[in-house]
Amino acid sequence: MPGTLSFNHAAELFQGLVNLNPRKVEYLLSVSQSVQAKRLYLFFASFYEHGWLKRIDSQKIDLGAGKRQIVENGKFNAQYQITVPERFQKE
Repeated sequence: MPGTLSFNHAAELFQGLVNLNPRKVEYLLSVSQSVQAKRLYLFFASFYEHGWLKRIDSQKIDLGAGKRQIVENGKFNAQYQITVPERFQKE
């Protein structure tokens, strides 16, 4: 993502995605080729504690290997191996 504003905008949009179909989300994430997008999608779902995340089999989703930098000067999220803005890190 080019900057914090874009990350914040994506976060605001994602906050409202409470009624997604877990099977469809799981399928779309499993066929996606973008490791960064898949990790970010799961990060937002976890951050906003969306209920449908519990019904997704994360073993079917290839999250690749290694760390990814989503934003500069952010904080590292160990679960998804991505760097996110500090305000999105839960203690």
